[in-house]
Amino acid sequence: MQLNELLDLYFSLKILRPDTEKGYRTTCNTFMADTGVRELEKLDESVFIRWRQQVLARACETTWNSYRRNFRVLMTFAVKRKLLQHNPIEDVAPAPVSNLKKKTVNVESLSRVIAGLNKSGSPVKNGWFWSICIKTLFYTGMRRRQLVGLRWKDIDFEKNLIHLVATTSKTKRAWEIPLDPRLYNDLLYLRKETTRVLGTRKGLPKCQVFCVQIFDDRIRFTNDHLTGEQLTGILRKIGQHYSVALSPHRLRHTFGTEVANAMSQNEDVPFGIRALQHQLGHTNISTTLGYIQPKPEQQRQIVDSLKTI
Repeated sequence: MQLNELLDLYFSLKILRPDTEKGYRTTCNTFMADTGVRELEKLDESVFIRWRQQVLARACETTWNSYRRNFRVLMTFAVKRKLLQHNPIEDVAPAPVSNLKKKTVNVESLSRVIAGLNKSGSPVKNGWFWSICIKTLFYTGMRRRQLVGLRWKDIDFEKNLIHLVATTSKTKRAWEIPLDPRLYNDLLYLRKETTRVLGTRKGLPKCQVFCVQIFDDRIRFTNDHLTGEQLTGILRKIGQHYSVALSPHRLRHTFGTEVANAMSQNEDVPFGIRALQHQLGHTNISTTLGYIQPKPEQQRQIVDSLKTI
């Protein structure tokens, strides 16, 4: 059996998100392009060891670990279907990943970007729209897939809540997060403009909140809705224009880091690490703890608390 045939069989029996299927497909295509191996019977430990060396020579450790994780699942599936006798990647170790500081955006730089996008005659088309998009990511900490999956019915302006649905959740569960007052009027304005362009509010609840195609009919937007890839690409270009590294995940990390640091410095902040965990949708609190980056002055306070010897 060919590797692509195994992939098709796996997809036919499992219920996966399109993004997940795309990830598996990318992993297999990269493997076949690098190694030239396509037949299951040619897969063995030595092939994966050589491939690991190729991947790590050009990419980071996380990339290899992601590839390995996908192949472990596929190979385990092949063993269960009796297409392979054993999992050939099981003993090929993952690469150790350094606990690096999360990539964030400087808040002052972010303010400069927002101000620039909201100026009349902004060099970025529909700057006001992208300003609201960036502020939504910053004030909620939601993931890219959650932002593009957001529908108007998910925003409760009366209760000041945003419903994050299970279908766009990485952990396949739904929860609610507060609608920040600093974001309220922006989203209300976006809804008003969306209604104005569409001409009616009929069907609005199921309409994508950040559907830039409503305001931008350029040919390059071939879909009738904003995709995650388009969002990442546009934010990257906006960031390049203002000399700021900008992406949905950087904004998520910025939210988590800023809130975590505020919690660690200010006893008056009325919520704890569990609330931040819920906001970010982490199933493991250790993931949330990774956002906390103690400042040098905090560490000095800890050291100063020691008794003198």
